[in-house]
Amino acid sequence: MEQKTITAAPIRINRRYSDMLLAASGVSRTAVAKRAGVHIVTVSKVLRNRRHVSPEKRMAVLAAVAALCNASVDELVIGRLAA
Repeated sequence: MEQKTITAAPIRINRRYSDMLLAASGVSRTAVAKRAGVHIVTVSKVLRNRRHVSPEKRMAVLAAVAALCNASVDELVIGRLAA
């Protein structure tokens, strides 16, 4: 029997909260990109809820934002993008 892999829809970010959090803490998108080990364009795509980002990179960016801004990942997430 063939196993099917179930892929969850990408996580959806609360854009207003993430922008406000970055601005208030003085953290740049460049700093987030360095911490996450991704390109700055990837950070922008994640924070603007674009679909063409792998789940691993998306989670790395979220973790970097949370770590740099002293927040939790749960505060940044508001749901999932439609498939």
